[in-house]
Amino acid sequence: MANEFVLRKGLISLGGVTFPLTQVNNLPYTVESTDYFVEVTSGSNAITLPTAIGISGQTYEIKNSGGGLVDVNTISGQTIDGVTTK
Repeated sequence: MANEFVLRKGLISLGGVTFPLTQVNNLPYTVESTDYFVEVTSGSNAITLPTAIGISGQTYEIKNSGGGLVDVNTISGQTIDGVTTK
């Protein structure tokens, strides 16, 4: 457990918590396992999530702040709440 951080009853931060932000304006984009917040700033196309195999519990925040339409896709028949595209 050299690189693990375990929470049992919540997290209290007095100095704030920073998560990685990836801003994307050149679509399509494939989310990397190290991404967390992915902001699409322009364009219409697709974002593809990485495989869920081996990264159980990983969370991605995807925001479309541009004017286009963005589809979020899975790979290898994996699903988001039972569907392959959101």
